[in-house]
Amino acid sequence: MDLEEMRMKSKRPPVVTFVAIMDILGAIILLAIGIGALALTTLIEYIPEQLRFIFTWLGYLGGGILVGFGLFGFVVAWGLLSRKSWAWWLTLFGYGLGFAAGLASGVIGFIISLILMLLWLKRDAQKFFGVNLGWTWG
Repeated sequence: MDLEEMRMKSKRPPVVTFVAIMDILGAIILLAIGIGALALTTLIEYIPEQLRFIFTWLGYLGGGILVGFGLFGFVVAWGLLSRKSWAWWLTLFGYGLGFAAGLASGVIGFIISLILMLLWLKRDAQKFFGVNLGWTWG
């Protein structure tokens, strides 16, 4: 049985469902904050004139970036639920960034990212997406 046949027969591992749900919740939060920031820029007339340019610029830029990340989160969640291998790689990359940021920011973030990365590297998650790193566990 080749890798593609094994992939099609495997059930979705619980970690994949968990990560996809967390991506969806995170995307909703990012969209809400981004849309809120964009909406607040309409209240710019109540800010002192010296600060209007800065607040307008930050509102549009920050709100736009957050909306973009929120939409990206929905796309990745869809990819995870649809068994797209690119979504597996993007998620692993995200955990790697979280791991590096956790090293810089504190022990708890580091430990959470490490646990999630190890769960993501388990054999059943790799098999579900048809990814073969040559190294796995569990």
